[in-house]
Amino acid sequence: MNSKDIGKLCLVAVCAATPVQTAAQDASTPTIVDEIVVTAQRRVQPLADVPVSITAVSGERLVQALVRDTGDLTALAPGLTGKPQGLGTPVFSIRGISTNSVGIGGESSVGVFWDEGYLGRLESSNIPFFDVAQIDVLKGPQSTLFGRNASAGVISVTSRRPTSNTAADFTASYASFDSFEASGGLTMPATDSLSFRVAGLYRDRGGMERNVLLDRLEGGGRTTALRGIALFEPSSSFTLTAILNHVQDQGGGFPSQALDPALSDAGGLASDPFDGRHATNVQTFEKRNLWSANVQSEWNISENLTFKSITTALDTTLDRQFDADGSAAPLLDAHFRNYRNRTFGQEVRLLGRAGNLEWFFGASIFEEWIRQNVDFTYSEFAILSGVQVAPDTLFPGQAAFAICDEPLTTIGLGVPCSPEVVETISGRGRNSNYSLFADATYQFTNEVR
Repeated sequence: MNSKDIGKLCLVAVCAATPVQTAAQDASTPTIVDEIVVTAQRRVQPLADVPVSITAVSGERLVQALVRDTGDLTALAPGLTGKPQGLGTPVFSIRGISTNSVGIGGESSVGVFWDEGYLGRLESSNIPFFDVAQIDVLKGPQSTLFGRNASAGVISVTSRRPTSNTAADFTASYASFDSFEASGGLTMPATDSLSFRVAGLYRDRGGMERNVLLDRLEGGGRTTALRGIALFEPSSSFTLTAILNHVQDQGGGFPSQALDPALSDAGGLASDPFDGRHATNVQTFEKRNLWSANVQSEWNISENLTFKSITTALDTTLDRQFDADGSAAPLLDAHFRNYRNRTFGQEVRLLGRAGNLEWFFGASIFEEWIRQNVDFTYSEFAILSGVQVAPDTLFPGQAAFAICDEPLTTIGLGVPCSPEVVETISGRGRNSNYSLFADATYQFTNEVR
C-alpha cells in the first residue's frame, strides 16, 4: 500500500499527524510506541511508574472501538461494569462497588473527573465522549488524592488540547433505528503563544422501545455538546488553559415493563422485557442541561519545583419522568423536576523533586448547592380489584400486596379509594469540603521504588 492509498482510507479531514510505515520501509524496523503518561497520583507520570491498577485508553482507541460514553467504555476497561440507565441514574461499578441513589444526598462511589474537575452527582457524570485525548480508569479506593467520592475508583477524562499547528477533523456515521452522529474539531493558533480549539458533537438516536399504550417510540435521545479551549504559553515555564463545556440532552429516558403477569396484562402485553414493547400510562423522558468551566495554570518555578492551580465550576439542571411500576395501571409514576446542582472547586498543588525523592503537597476546597422536587403520583382506585401483586414487583424486598379494593377500603377505613394521589418531596442541600493531601516517592534503585 502506498501513501496515496493510505490517504484514501482516512475518514477524517486531518490524518497526517501520525507517521505510517509504508511497504518500502524495512519490515524489521521496530515500531516506536509513545510512552503512556497518566495523572493517577495527581501529577504527570509514566504509566509504568505508577503503583495503581489503571486502564489507560487513548482517544484514537476510543474512536476505533466506537466508545461514545461510559457504558461503551466497560468493554475496554476490565473491572468497570454497568450501564447508563438514562441520564439521571447511571449505574457504574468498579470491582463490584457502585452507588445507585436518586436522592440529593446520594453520591457515586466511582468519581468522574473531566479535565481534573470533579463532576459530582450521578446526574452530571454520564457525559458524552468526544474530542478526547485519553481516559484513565483507576481501580480501587482513590479517596486519598481524589476525595471522598472515589471509594471504588476514578474515571478521568482528558480533552484534546490545541497545538501550535492549524488542524481540523470531522467524522459522521449513520446506523439502524435512524441513529445519526457527527463530531469534529478545529485548532486555530492566534499567535506563537496563544491557540484555540473548538469541538462539537451532535448525536440523534432513534427509540427502540414502543409504548403500545401511548403509541410512541421511547428510549432514544438527542445530544448536542460543544467545547472551547484556549491555551496560553507565554514562556516555557508558564501555561494557562481555559476550558468551557456545554452539554444538552433530550432523551426518551429508560422505559421499563412490569414483570408481573397481572400488571403486564393490564396493558394488553405478555410479560416479556425483551420484545421491544411496553405499556406504561405516562411517557418517559429526560432533559438535561450541563455547563462546566475549568481554568488551569502551571508554573515551573524552577527545574525541580512546580506550582499548579485548578479552578472548576459546574451547573447541571435535569427534568425527568418515568413509570416506576412499568405498567398501564397508574400505580406509581415519578417526576423529578427542578433539579439543579451547582459546584465550585479550587485546588492547588506544589510538586517537587530532590535527588531520588519526588513529592507533592496539595489543598482543595469544594462547595456544592443542590435542590430537587419529586412528584410521586399513584392511584388507590380499584383498577384491578382484588388482583394479588407478587413480591419485588415494584421495589426489591417489598412484600406481596393487593391493589385497592374499593368496597373493602370503604368498610375498613370509612373512605373510598382515591383515583389519583400526588405526594411531593422537596430537598435542598449545601456541602462544603476542605482537604489537604500529600504524596512522596523515593527511588532506591532503577528497579525498586
